[in-house]
Amino acid sequence: MELKNKIGESKKTIGRFIYADWIIPFSDYFEANDKKELMFDILCPIIVAIVVTIISNKIGIVTLAISKLCEILPNILAILIGFSISAMAIVTANPEKGAYNKNCGDKIVDKKPLTVYRYILIAMVVTVCLEIFSLVFVFVVCFIRAIVENNYLDYAILFFYVFLVLSILAILVRAVLYIYSANFKM
Repeated sequence: MELKNKIGESKKTIGRFIYADWIIPFSDYFEANDKKELMFDILCPIIVAIVVTIISNKIGIVTLAISKLCEILPNILAILIGFSISAMAIVTANPEKGAYNKNCGDKIVDKKPLTVYRYILIAMVVTVCLEIFSLVFVFVVCFIRAIVENNYLDYAILFFYVFLVLSILAILVRAVLYIYSANFKM
């Protein structure tokens, strides 16, 4: 019922024109996380991506870095997608387990306390969506770079490559830690 209400709400806005239900886990993700967690997942990768882009520019290896990343990122992202889906399967295989039904501290989504199970599921779904988006982005970049050469575009591409990969890894680390803490008391 809850999902239908959210879907109904999304249909009232952009959902009338395109399929927008995939936005629901992102909305829950931002609602569930506090500022420290969002800083870890978003701000830290942004800072590292800026530093990497600046250093690569000063050294003069931006183009080389992008071409090497275009070679290895599809494989890395495919492995990460497989890992994330496997982790989701492990977590969802036994949702009745008492450890997963514990509340996630003071986290609230839809005005209800968030369980460890739902939090992990939200994090994993967001991660899989980001990984798929990143994989598509890599393929689009490889196509665009074959047509257009632009230094500023290269800086933006390198920044987004580093940001997306680090952000995915940060969310995965936190999800895995929640899986660990749900099964073993820290």
